[in-house]
Amino acid sequence: DIQGADAGAFAGKHDHFKSMIEDPARNFPSVPLALSFRTTPEILKVVDMVFGDDHLAMGFATPEERGHTAHRRLAQGVFELWPMLASDKTEPPDAWGPPVDANADGNCRLKLARTIAEHVRSLIGQRILPSTQQPVRPGDVLILFRKRGQLYHKLIAALRKAGLPVAGADRLELHKSLTVRDLLVLGQVLLLPEDDHALACVLKSPLVPEPLNDDGLFQLAHDRKEHTLWARVQAGSHRNADYLTGLRDVVAEGPVALFARVLAQSRQRIVKRMGPEAADASDAFMEYAIRFEQDQGTSLAGFLAWFSGAQIQLKREMDKQQGEIRLMTIHGAKGLEAPIVILADTAETGERNNVPLTKIATPHRNHPLEGLALWTLSGRMPTTVIEQWKEVRKVRDAQERLRLLYVAMTRAEDALYIAGADKNGKPNEGALYKYVFDKLARNPDFENVSSPLFEEPILRFGEDLPVIAQKSIPPDVEANLPTWATTPAPQERMPKSGTLTGYVAGESRSADARAEVRRGTQLHLMLEALAQVPEEKRAELARRKSKSLKISEADTQNLLSILRMPELSPFLSEDARSEVEICLRIGQRTLMGRLDRMAVTKEAVWLLDYKTTTRPPKTLNANDAAVQQLSLYAQSLQLAYPGRPIKAAILYTATAQLHWLDQALMTQSCDLASNPVS
Repeated sequence: DIQGADAGAFAGKHDHFKSMIEDPARNFPSVPLALSFRTTPEILKVVDMVFGDDHLAMGFATPEERGHTAHRRLAQGVFELWPMLASDKTEPPDAWGPPVDANADGNCRLKLARTIAEHVRSLIGQRILPSTQQPVRPGDVLILFRKRGQLYHKLIAALRKAGLPVAGADRLELHKSLTVRDLLVLGQVLLLPEDDHALACVLKSPLVPEPLNDDGLFQLAHDRKEHTLWARVQAGSHRNADYLTGLRDVVAEGPVALFARVLAQSRQRIVKRMGPEAADASDAFMEYAIRFEQDQGTSLAGFLAWFSGAQIQLKREMDKQQGEIRLMTIHGAKGLEAPIVILADTAETGERNNVPLTKIATPHRNHPLEGLALWTLSGRMPTTVIEQWKEVRKVRDAQERLRLLYVAMTRAEDALYIAGADKNGKPNEGALYKYVFDKLARNPDFENVSSPLFEEPILRFGEDLPVIAQKSIPPDVEANLPTWATTPAPQERMPKSGTLTGYVAGESRSADARAEVRRGTQLHLMLEALAQVPEEKRAELARRKSKSLKISEADTQNLLSILRMPELSPFLSEDARSEVEICLRIGQRTLMGRLDRMAVTKEAVWLLDYKTTTRPPKTLNANDAAVQQLSLYAQSLQLAYPGRPIKAAILYTATAQLHWLDQALMTQSCDLASNPVS
């Protein structure tokens, strides 16, 4: 009894259906599947021409339904068989030249990848789809492959190089993902910074704030003698050193906390360089990190060893709604559809000759040996039975290739393109391209059409996708238009924006002032970095930072002594933050500002502004630009924290003076700004 179901009645129905199946004399009604609601008549006619009576041999149709019928009878589709592309005949490559330059432009697969990318770019936004009467979008294109070979990866690269949004690979082996490999190597570096090769890989990856190119890495690593690359990085004082040092402090928290912090800061750089599949790979990587911590603890070394021993394949969902070009295998595309379908790798059979291991295929599928692995030793004459098994396997493989071809061709709604490439310009015997070409080449319904993409004509059936027409107004209509129809709309006045510094001090600066601003920026960066670390670590950090920021020893020691002032303790607490972005409205202007230090406690809101001018004032008044700027900050934050006192101060680094702004001074200074803050 399952949720009140009548088990006896169910058993009776089961016996009834079982008797129907076991009765060989009973004929089941045939359900016709020849009516297509997806594809245009042109593409369906090509399918019928290609397969003909092979529909029956492969079990696609019954004798009564050999031809397809299109539900979209009035829709106009197009089919094109592109000429085979061959490798260019070039001179033998220089033996001492870089291997990546060898026959780079002559590779037939590379040529085909570039051709497909160029064709897709010529369709997007420039042609109209009969199914939607809308311009072609990237998500309307589906490119199918028999297997994920060289052409598959070359085409992804070619589409990205053409500036087209591409969804990337539909299946990812996580260990082959460059993003996952970068994350694993980063974990190795954090455990063993002396691993120079691993550290070099990390420094070139998008995981670090300032990725290095080959020249930058060479300058960093060359002639370091007994020094490690890690020592060079620490002495180099760029942002990568501080970033990696900060990550080493997180290692003890476990792989989840570590890699979550890494990905939160580098995800945009990863996707920009690697594509959207890199984001999926990193998400899957994090899922396995969480799973490891739940089962085995927070050891980073343990996670790296565990993950390296697992073989994980990720299947990505190729959703048309993502608005990206999809590349998939034909197997993966079963049940899917797209307005435009391109069959890319049709010139190869996929068969491997002289392979000793194969699956047994017998004439009768219910044979006990069916599907078992067969290993034939080299040098031994195979028996007649084995030869028969191999012939049956070849027949079944050929039938399976035709099934895949049928599935691929019937995925298209409006346009279908078949392409191929071989180094000799000829398809292999048994290849899908040859099968299609032999069926269609001599058909009078097809026409040879020239194309700028190929030297030879393409074979086309149906009308090409219509070009988006440039709309024009007839002269007589244009003359009768009212004045408002030809008059440009008035420009909308947007609220002015700018910086709060420019508002209180003016945007233009002299050459001397700009030089002082550059020096002030360097001192601000030093103060920002030193305020983030405990006091015992500031001296070492200041030593490294002073070299990169070109700050004198005197200024460095002055900043260190300033940060030891007891009056600054509220601004250096755990609640304090550096470089806090603030947006405020003054009248009709939207202004952006940045507070050097800010802390929010239960007692008050603490605001600190650094001033690095070499000639600080002895006393403050309401007309000072620095006072007005900080007063406006305080007034805007008073709106965000009503009822909480605002404690604001200006620190002049040249004289180590800390000036507190009282409420009367800030109110008077804000009044001089003429407009209220909102």
